Amino acid sequence: MYNKILNYSIRVLIIVFGILIFFDAPGWSRGNENVLRVFGIVMILFGIYRIIAYNYAVNSEENEEDDDDNDKKYDDEKNNLKK
Repeated sequence: MYNKILNYSIRVLIIVFGILIFFDAPGWSRGNENVLRVFGIVMILFGIYRIIAYNYAVNSEENEEDDDDNDKKYDDEKNNLKK
């Protein structure tokens, strides 16, 4: 449970960091401001991608465990019918 919370919080922090860079919150706009905006957008999109990928991995792992449980139940029922 704590592992999931930690993973989601780190991915949300990536998005927040991208938003801070996009709006120039740290005050880094000494050079080209467009580069910071593009980098901020890339960080935001990367964070969103990471959340979607992690969510997909967690769901597929849970589905795989459910399929294994269903296979065991089916095998047990099949063996009970043979006896």
